[in-house]
Amino acid sequence: MIKAENLHKNFKKFEALKGIDLTVAPGEIYGFLGQNGAGKSTTMNILAGLSRPSSGSVQVGDVNLTGSLRSGELDLGYLPEDPRFYPWMNAREALTFYLDEDRYTGDASKRVDEILNWI
Repeated sequence: MIKAENLHKNFKKFEALKGIDLTVAPGEIYGFLGQNGAGKSTTMNILAGLSRPSSGSVQVGDVNLTGSLRSGELDLGYLPEDPRFYPWMNAREALTFYLDEDRYTGDASKRVDEILNWI
């Protein structure tokens, strides 16, 4: 189950999300359609635990995404249509950068080693 209530996301003075309410039941398939800049990717990043909302609440399954996540708490993968990688970073630097953002509360260097051992 996915539930978002009054979801807002601001990037400095730009309001990317303006009070989204969304409920997706278990087993239900839901898609986002809209023009560029409508907030589709921003919403997905929040639902995947990659970004925090500026306000509102989000729950995916039993996990409340409004607070900090612990390692392994959200069992979810997300592959955007057009993933962006910084060409000046190697794999270790990119993973460390992503894990050091505002969501991951575990030992980032240990988690990076675990991920790099998969490949």
